[in-house]
Amino acid sequence: MKECKIITINDGNAREITNGNRLFVEEFETTEAIIGDLINDGWKVVSFAPDYNPAVQDDGNYTFYKGGLTFYLEREV
Repeated sequence: MKECKIITINDGNAREITNGNRLFVEEFETTEAIIGDLINDGWKVVSFAPDYNPAVQDDGNYTFYKGGLTFYLEREV
């Protein structure tokens, strides 16, 4: 039997690795630690996707901002 877990992590503490020549790379150490702990507890990351949240500026004027990453995890029980 499988157990599933869906979590969203919005880590605002990115560490920039590089930014130049039209290339931007950053890492999220806190997110890595959380996912690493879950993997060590027997969970397997099956899928993940960026999460975008709407922000209403005025009536009919919407913008979206990155709200983190949503992970789908499974493990055998």
